Amino acid sequence: MVEPMTVGIFVDEPSEQLLERALALEPTDACLADLAQRLKTIAETEQNSLLRARALFLLGKYYSAHYNYLEAINVFESGWQHCHLLAPDEQRSYLLLLCKSHFALGQFESLTGRSSDLLKLARETADPTYEIEVQSLLGSLHVVLGIFDTALQHFDRAVELVNQASSPLPAHLLFALGRFYYAKSDGKNSLYYYERGFLQALPEKDRQIEGVILNNIGVYYSDLKDYARAIDYYLQAMKASRECGDAWTLTLECNNLGVDLLERKRFASARRYFYLALGYIAKLPSTSRESLIKGNLGELAQMTGDIKAAQQFLHESLELAIQSRDSRRLQERYEDLALFYESTGDLVNALKYHKLFHRQKLQLVESSASVRSTLLQNKFELEKLRQEQEIHRLKNLELSTAVQELEQLSNQDGLTGLFNRRFFDSQFQAMFDKQLKKQQSFCVMLADIDNFKKINDTFSHTAGDEVLKIVAGIFMNSLRDSDIVARYGGEEIVALFPKTSLENAVKVCERIRIKIEGYPWQDLERDLNVTISIGIAENLYDSVQTMLSAADAKLYQAKRKGKNRVVS
Repeated sequence: MVEPMTVGIFVDEPSEQLLERALALEPTDACLADLAQRLKTIAETEQNSLLRARALFLLGKYYSAHYNYLEAINVFESGWQHCHLLAPDEQRSYLLLLCKSHFALGQFESLTGRSSDLLKLARETADPTYEIEVQSLLGSLHVVLGIFDTALQHFDRAVELVNQASSPLPAHLLFALGRFYYAKSDGKNSLYYYERGFLQALPEKDRQIEGVILNNIGVYYSDLKDYARAIDYYLQAMKASRECGDAWTLTLECNNLGVDLLERKRFASARRYFYLALGYIAKLPSTSRESLIKGNLGELAQMTGDIKAAQQFLHESLELAIQSRDSRRLQERYEDLALFYESTGDLVNALKYHKLFHRQKLQLVESSASVRSTLLQNKFELEKLRQEQEIHRLKNLELSTAVQELEQLSNQDGLTGLFNRRFFDSQFQAMFDKQLKKQQSFCVMLADIDNFKKINDTFSHTAGDEVLKIVAGIFMNSLRDSDIVARYGGEEIVALFPKTSLENAVKVCERIRIKIEGYPWQDLERDLNVTISIGIAENLYDSVQTMLSAADAKLYQAKRKGKNRVVS
């Protein structure tokens, strides 16, 4: 049990001794709040870098635990250069809290830049609880960015770690899974995981996550226009958040409640909750959330006929969005002002803000694509590092056979993760000779993404790269371990199907074609549609060259017949 400490002791106690004792406190401890000013003083004046880093770590923990994420980020960032001096468990906690704060404020680019470091620390620790939190956070990040396949991989890893420990899924992970399904418009599964998360939060006695989950259940019912039930959940959520002092979530709950009351034209009540939300946000400065609330007040004023107040609120909301550097919020504010001026007949200003809205929308798409590319590159580099480390370990053990198998992994295409052409050609010849000797049937497939140049020209090369990665992922997830799939060049993909008849190869490729055609490409780009043409040849030829030429001829037929088809 930690011995009680007083403000007087904080003032007189030497820095090193005080910090050691403070590390034993919970970040929500009331006496830690008394420490805040002393911690600031140590951080600003202490010559010892380790003590300065530890003071900033404790101060950041305090701000984070009290939902003041902006201050937490400022503190953590100012001590980042000395973070490596802390003990390993402190370093891990430092980075995780920094990343959680970035996520809470919607600073996804900053979180993306830290994601590879976060995963490295998670893999280096023997603490499964830490990795579960990391995998859950990174899964949530990928959900926000719409990269659902990778999000599911992170969540699967987190669930695997929980199952290995024979523990129930924690409330925060169940909540993250609920958001995953909500983002995929799967309301039934979303509500299922939200409700499981709420029930799990009860024995965990985590009122903060209870409030968050109840708020999201309210959003679920609000989407169904079941406003009475949504409002009931928002009120329950506010009660939980008040009890744990979570002013950050309270701002969102009050705002959401105000929006639903606005939908029901209960204007006085809606106004009251919007101003209540502003009161909470004043304690935790967030220009992005304040912008959201002021925008809703502008809509309320417009609905009640107070055009002057509506204009004032909307422009205040825009200024706050600019200050926050929140690209999504800024896009919303430009659209609000464009619609407002259009409704008042001021077509000059309406056009002005429509143009700003579309320019911001384009910038947001480009920024999102950049973040996605960074995440995928981080993932590739981490996997490459892991492979190199494993190869080095096996070489030291002189396990030559295993080394050769791992070195094959380096024969990958850097963009898609598929095998490259050089590796494919070597495997094709070996398989051809083997199947010929055993007189077994096998097939080769050559595929080409339809209208790929148009995709690059219309949506950017970044979007084209994303299309290649997604198509490659569909192929990898649809084929057997014994099949070999490679990027053959540009937008061409080639695959070998050992011990496979032409009929079965056609069935497999048709399933892949349907998956590609049915993929939600609009999640990547609004007007994007992607199809693929496939040609297949069986080993009825005298060489790999003639067999591949036959598949190429079939691919040409598929293109000539209208594309988006399989020809054998």
